Amino acid sequence: MLSPHRLGAGSQAAAYYTSDSKREARPDRRDDYYARDGGGVWWTTSGTVVRHDAPIDNASFRDLCAGIDPRTGQPLVRGAGPTHWAGVDLTMTPGKSVSVLWMAGNAAQRTLIEAAHRQAIDEALGFIVTEGLIEVRSGAGGRQRHAPTDLIVARYDHYTTREGDPNLHTHAVVLNVAGSLLPTRSGRYRFAHLTIETTKLFSWQIVAGAAYRAALSRELAKAFGFRFREAGRGQWEIEGVAPEVLAAFSQRSA
Repeated sequence: MLSPHRLGAGSQAAAYYTSDSKREARPDRRDDYYARDGGGVWWTTSGTVVRHDAPIDNASFRDLCAGIDPRTGQPLVRGAGPTHWAGVDLTMTPGKSVSVLWMAGNAAQRTLIEAAHRQAIDEALGFIVTEGLIEVRSGAGGRQRHAPTDLIVARYDHYTTREGDPNLHTHAVVLNVAGSLLPTRSGRYRFAHLTIETTKLFSWQIVAGAAYRAALSRELAKAFGFRFREAGRGQWEIEGVAPEVLAAFSQRSA
């Protein structure tokens, strides 16, 4: 499943990911990703501001949520500051059977499941970029649309629900400061950071989610030889995990 959610403004939006340790069960364990520096990694298509796969530090994330360049402290986009819209959170979650098997697995098995999940996220983000589902706006009233050449995404991997059930999922926070090459009157191009437009992304969220699920099922089949069954609404579960087990670890749904 891929669920997009518009964030709030500035560093207040960042606080959900960087300072609230009470949103997860057992914050003293692995799931204390909100409060600990380095709890996520950057995903970017160019690396003009942050380096791809580099650990996220909280200060840089807060700055970018406010449209500020963490290297210089200067605005990256017009309207940067406390009222700047931070971006959109794309939460990618596999079927409950994946999380149940992750919970029940040994260290090596968990590593393989996590790797399959992360590869699927990479491919889903790549699909979003290739299909032009996120654009940047320029010109009077933001009427001109362009493909971003540097999309900045903060990836936070999580492992439980707030109730403590196993729930492998990732928040891919697409920040509202994408870089793009803009044509000039001279026929040349200039590079600038602009705000993003996500209308297409919300319209295509089911298709983007299907890209994630297809890649995940392929990677899990490759690693474990799993077979899958339909679970309704385009979803799937791993064959052999009893529905009663899935229900037992779905307190939030209940």
